Amino acid sequence: MALEWSKRRQNNVERVDVQLPAELRRLVGYRAQELITKSGRYVRHHAPLNVEKWSLIPTDITDKIINIIYAEFNLPPDSHVRGDLISSLRRHYNIWRFHLHANYYLKWNTDGQRRANCPKDIDPEQWNWLISYWGSARFMKIQDYFEVKREDPLVFNKIP
Repeated sequence: MALEWSKRRQNNVERVDVQLPAELRRLVGYRAQELITKSGRYVRHHAPLNVEKWSLIPTDITDKIINIIYAEFNLPPDSHVRGDLISSLRRHYNIWRFHLHANYYLKWNTDGQRRANCPKDIDPEQWNWLISYWGSARFMKIQDYFEVKREDPLVFNKIP
């Protein structure tokens, strides 16, 4: 599939049509997966890791990612599209950080080992910030709160 997209990009410079129906709030269409994949890549390339959560990322950075998407993809002009794209970008960002935490932070026992094993594609300054943040009392308190919530049988997941 990726090779197919690569060939299309080389031969065709038109914007890709993708639909985002208001009732689904999800990307649909023949090339929707291409936008989903690329938006994750754009987040990893442009979004900083040295913020506590997605909502604290400066708007100029989120606007830059949105503009890149609009330049490459032909999205409907509906009013909900921008908000839905931002929600999708936030999910990519949270998943990216979750995988960094699970696969790189928790793998090592000490901060020294974690710093020595910075992922190749992560800026060392941002990695050091993440190590400090994930080791902070504030993060531990949040993590403990959600761990208790996961164990509570009365807590149900909402389907958006």
